[in-house]
Amino acid sequence: MWEWYHSQQLFAICVHRHIYIPLGGSRRGQFRRTFASLMCFAYVCLWHGMWRHVVFWVGANFVGVTLEAFGDHMCNMPQFRRFEVRFVGSALFRLKVIALRVHTSELPAIWDHTVLPAT
Repeated sequence: MWEWYHSQQLFAICVHRHIYIPLGGSRRGQFRRTFASLMCFAYVCLWHGMWRHVVFWVGANFVGVTLEAFGDHMCNMPQFRRFEVRFVGSALFRLKVIALRVHTSELPAIWDHTVLPAT
């Protein structure tokens, strides 16, 4: 397990350093960022083999990364910021506070060893 994890980390670093960055990475605009991501995922697909499950996994990850980058790009636009401040700001803040409160209120029960059954 330890060797597998570190070999996967090394593979990801090499793909990032030798494919993503030379193709422009995230510093040359949205189109170049998407193209660089596509080339990285195509390389990963070729590296692992062109089986259906690998192609599906790589395609799903590429779509997820692309949607995340597009959402990040949209959230940084001034029009979206004005819309967020005007219509969503307070409601989104309240939702974040409620979500954080629910998770943090359960932590003491999870970490308290007296609640867990003795083994």
